[in-house]
Amino acid sequence: MATIWDADVLIWAASQIVEAENGGLRTCRFLRFTPYQLLTAVGRATGARDYRLLKAAFARLQSTVIRTTIRNGEHWRRHQFSWINEWEERMTRDGRVEGMECVLSG
Repeated sequence: MATIWDADVLIWAASQIVEAENGGLRTCRFLRFTPYQLLTAVGRATGARDYRLLKAAFARLQSTVIRTTIRNGEHWRRHQFSWINEWEERMTRDGRVEGMECVLSG
């Protein structure tokens, strides 16, 4: 289950989208970034442990399921989603991380 410590990843992602929109750019739910870029932006350290914690945060955000009921007049609708749809770590053959990608829930 995602924790409060994972929220900074979502806040960072939302800020990237808002910044792009404010700059007049077209936006989507797909983000490509380096782990270093995200970690430094949210004020975290950038050691090996911090990279492992970041990957664990993405795993929790993807696996946490939120179920809700939305009322629209007399009609009710059940809705279920995860915080992120998918994520991927991109690396070289020797194991050096080149970047990460994620798709936020819509």
